[in-house]
Amino acid sequence: MRWVVLAVGGFLAWAAYTGNLASFLARMKPFEDFSCDDFVAVAMPQPLRNVFGGSFRIISVSDVRQVERSGTELQCNAAARLDNGMSVTLVMTAEVEGDQILYQFETR
Repeated sequence: MRWVVLAVGGFLAWAAYTGNLASFLARMKPFEDFSCDDFVAVAMPQPLRNVFGGSFRIISVSDVRQVERSGTELQCNAAARLDNGMSVTLVMTAEVEGDQILYQFETR
């Protein structure tokens, strides 16, 4: 029993440290309650890939603002810094399709 408690505690500590816990909790919200700040929690642990196969991670996000919202779509923009040193505009779009929420992240 002690090992189970330690394993669960270790997993929760890892998930909180890596941002995966915040991402998981944000994804559990109903779309109507989903905000741009929740979007950042979902985006942070996600690797971004370019057309050449290069992979980048988001290090920091600032200046988050909502661009558009409808009953089935939310778009937010933010200033982001990537692990390769680039500063980019992060465009985040969430769209409801059936009973799923589809997420798209792109940089400009």
